[in-house]
Formats: sequence, C-alpha cells, structure tokens
Amino acid sequence: MVTVQSAPRNDLGPIADLDTMVLGKSSRSPFLSNAVQGGQCLVAKSRRRVVGFAVMDQSFHGNGFMSLLIVLPEHRCTGFSRNGQFENLDKGDSEIV
Repeated sequence: MVTVQSAPRNDLGPIADLDTMVLGKSSRSPFLSNAVQGGQCLVAKSRRRVVGFAVMDQSFHGNGFMSLLIVLPEHRCTGFSRNGQFENLDKGDSEIV
C-alpha cells in the first residue's frame, strides 16, 4: 500500500536521492530542501520507503500547481497517483519523467 503525505524534514535525504537517481545529478537539492521546509512537498511511501514525491505551490494565478512529480520507475502506472494526491497523469504524458 502506498501512502501520500506532507513530506517531513527527515525525508529530505531519500527525496533528494530519488531525484538524483531519476535526473542523473543533484542540481535540484536546494530547491527540494526549500520545498520540504516550506511544506510544499508531498511524499509517497510504500513500506516506509520513499517511492515518489511532488512539489506543489500556489504559483498558477493563485491556484495549486504541481511543478515537479518524480516516481520510481517500478511504481509508475500502478495507480497510486490516482488514488492519492497525484491525479490526471496518464502513461505517455509529457509530464511523466
């Protein structure tokens, strides 16, 4: 079972590690740190392991906007995003990294 919650500060390390694994470099670490500390990061966990995260803010004309969504490859297209906080992304969408 996957749970989605606001990312606590102690998840910053696993979030940054996942981002580095997917991106291939750690250049977003300061951005991710600010998002976690500012309460703008949601984390998805399976068996206490970080399997994905999203950075959300109110930057789109005062409305919620997901600026970043990262999911471990083996957890993509498994449906947890549709049952939790992450919605409206389909296999093949350009938003999926």
